[in-house]
Amino acid sequence: MSARAVVVLDRLNPDHMICMRLEMDQERFGDVDGDDLAFYNVYVDEILNYLCENGGKVGILGGVGTTFVMWKVFNRLVELKSLSGSDNGLEVDYVIWSEYPSEGGGEEIVEKLQNEIMGQLSIDHEASTSKHVNGDKISAFLCHKKYVVLVDKVLHNIDLGRIGLREHHEFRRLVAASGDRDDMSLMVEHILEI
Repeated sequence: MSARAVVVLDRLNPDHMICMRLEMDQERFGDVDGDDLAFYNVYVDEILNYLCENGGKVGILGGVGTTFVMWKVFNRLVELKSLSGSDNGLEVDYVIWSEYPSEGGGEEIVEKLQNEIMGQLSIDHEASTSKHVNGDKISAFLCHKKYVVLVDKVLHNIDLGRIGLREHHEFRRLVAASGDRDDMSLMVEHILEI
């Protein structure tokens, strides 16, 4: 076991790590017991299998439990990321968490999501920089990287290209959670209903 830990530690590259773990909000998820965890883990496994086998974009449709599943997916991806080079089937350079802003219109939503992503990637940006320039910065940074973006609580369709998550990114992966099937179907290729 200690030999395996040494191998894992040797593979870690601090320059490429965004290792924040989302801690479970006990007020929100305090009533989740072992039976519920097993139930939700089925969804987590299905999402990760889809990302491994198909790549692309997957959506979680539902109300109760979607944030918990997103939280579990994020933490599993961070764990898989720290084991890069192993036979886990999904290699990831960056795992990015974002929550769809509950306030604001289209342009403001794009700006808030860009700022969140740029902050997590430690990309320099100024408040006065245009959304187009910020989108180009995000795109240039992630273009050849293997990354998964998780966007929780999606209220409306998101133009991922404007944010900087462009179609030509070969290793782009998206997991989005929403309660609206119409918006979700515009964003993702596969929808998993909870």
